[in-house]
Amino acid sequence: MRHRYLRRGTAVLAVVAGLATAGPAVVASTAAPRGHAPGTPVDLTVGDRDRPLNVEGAPLFGWRPVDRDPGEIQTAYQIVVRKDGERVWDSGRVASGSQEYVAYAGPELAPATGYTWTVRTWDRTGKPSPWARQAAFDTGLRDGDWQASWIRRTTAEADDYTLARKEFTLGRSPVVRARVYIAASHQYALHVNGTVVDRGGAFACPDAGYYRAVDVTRQLRAGGKAVVGVQYHWYGRGQGRPAGEPGMLLRLEVDHADGTTRTVVSDGSWQVTRGPWLPAPKRNGDGGDYVEEFDATAEPLGWDRPGFDASAWQSPQVLGTHPAGVFTSLQAQETDLEFETVEPVSVTRLESGTLVADFGKVIPAAPIVRFRDGEQGRHVAMHAGYVLNPDGTVSRDSDDNQNTNLAYGHTQRDGDQTFRSFTYMGFRYLEVEDPSAEISAVVQHTAVDDDRRAWLRSSDPGVDAAFDLMRRSALYGSQEQFLDTPTREKGAVPRRHGRHLAGHDVRVRRAHAHAAGDPPVHRVAGAVLARRPAQRRLPERRRQARHPRLHRDVPRLDLGLLRANRRQADPGRGVPRDAGRGRLRAPVHRPGDRPGHAARGRFGRVPLRHHRLARDHALRPRHEHRGENRDQRARRRRPQRDGSRGRGARRAR
Repeated sequence: MRHRYLRRGTAVLAVVAGLATAGPAVVASTAAPRGHAPGTPVDLTVGDRDRPLNVEGAPLFGWRPVDRDPGEIQTAYQIVVRKDGERVWDSGRVASGSQEYVAYAGPELAPATGYTWTVRTWDRTGKPSPWARQAAFDTGLRDGDWQASWIRRTTAEADDYTLARKEFTLGRSPVVRARVYIAASHQYALHVNGTVVDRGGAFACPDAGYYRAVDVTRQLRAGGKAVVGVQYHWYGRGQGRPAGEPGMLLRLEVDHADGTTRTVVSDGSWQVTRGPWLPAPKRNGDGGDYVEEFDATAEPLGWDRPGFDASAWQSPQVLGTHPAGVFTSLQAQETDLEFETVEPVSVTRLESGTLVADFGKVIPAAPIVRFRDGEQGRHVAMHAGYVLNPDGTVSRDSDDNQNTNLAYGHTQRDGDQTFRSFTYMGFRYLEVEDPSAEISAVVQHTAVDDDRRAWLRSSDPGVDAAFDLMRRSALYGSQEQFLDTPTREKGAVPRRHGRHLAGHDVRVRRAHAHAAGDPPVHRVAGAVLARRPAQRRLPERRRQARHPRLHRDVPRLDLGLLRANRRQADPGRGVPRDAGRGRLRAPVHRPGDRPGHAARGRFGRVPLRHHRLARDHALRPRHEHRGENRDQRARRRRPQRDGSRGRGARRAR
């Protein structure tokens, strides 16, 4: 019986979801009659996106065919692309089973223009499906299409917050389409008529940067004046963040029902001023973030609305029409950030009147604190963290926060006001020295389609907890760049308080294992990481340009995760309890493998050098062999005749 292979204590999987859903397709029995025409194709995408606003190059179409007959296949398709109802391209009937990444092959598409498209399919009996419901996409901008200038405020500040605005008048004809194309270094918030409509970052090299396309049709009304404003933040070089230069580039296109277009671009006619942040120290020496000290008394209320008096603002420094200076190339950003406002699970009022909010788990978020009765000039200190002191306050201990300053500051003005940090951090607790404050937070991460979210339920709660922990780790680590260590780059994870960790660190350290109640999670994490395909090494600035959402250390496979906790090693696998070494299955070379390049191991195809790294990482002490050069390291790693390792190797006890 197959059950004889199950050992005692093995978790039985109940449900694993996260794969593509079956959708409206109907699974018929083998006895069902055949010969029905295919159903209407569904899930139409362009470049894997439902409604992209910045398609560059030839669009890549995708869809999912539907057929009620068993064993049916798509044998042909036909795609039609239109602009304003006029046919731009008709592929005709193409004999092919392709259903994704089908390239557009018509005349060149105009930049910054909206198109619609549809598709139908044929089955193997030659019957066609109905036409799919029309989907839409917009083309983006090439470097030569911007006709806008890079601008910035003249300043030498290392932590630069700048406000920029442009007031203009719209025509009387109804607005039917409006798009903002924007790029800024390093972060920005886009305002239109008093509303923040988009937030983003540009953590890439300036010669291979990214821009966003934003739909602002609903924010603009025909007739009268309108304002577009940008609040950008540049703060120099940091972990996974090239220094680049401060700057902002924007193009707004407004299409009216009468066929006219109003275009607004960044240029010397804009007005800029310093943002209301006070100078502050760095949080740590790794991530390069600065403590946020917001001065509400200096905030220019209404600056992003029509009619604001900006006569005291200055003209911007104009770097030139894009491409200009260091900003030589831009490409469309295909992913979005998702923002969700969350409330604390509990708020404790201490004897001093200080409030301590507990969000229940570590979150990557921007704190939001509302002060209904502000007092002019009063400074409110706020502290985020992971661990509470015995007296209930948030710990500022360097061991608990890994030498990271998680403070915020807000200088109040009179009346109702809200503090919202511009840059997110990782934290669980937030302490606010104001008894009347209302506390919440905005969690952010890369947007994920709800239909593609993975989940797992098994008979073992520990397995479920480990899966949820790693899922949050991967999700929360996906930000403007992929963070491999938010412990240093975005807040800190306390090493000696693993039970408080909620899993926003993709490395899944020892603390994660204890938090999940399952020390062998190291092996699970190693298995996941080891499945990553090998990627060739690129110079740092090229890696940033090629992989803007990946940490600059990619592709690094930290197989030290496979090292078992000495006190928690699994005796069932024949590993001595004090051995303290996790092990990879020895790589097996297969035909076609290049010597010394890659091998197939237990977790699939992994570069052979990574197996060696895992072996060395498991065998040597944490700080041993530092300072040795390449030749010394090679001699130490070279196998000896007796099968042992070279000098400096650590022997098993």
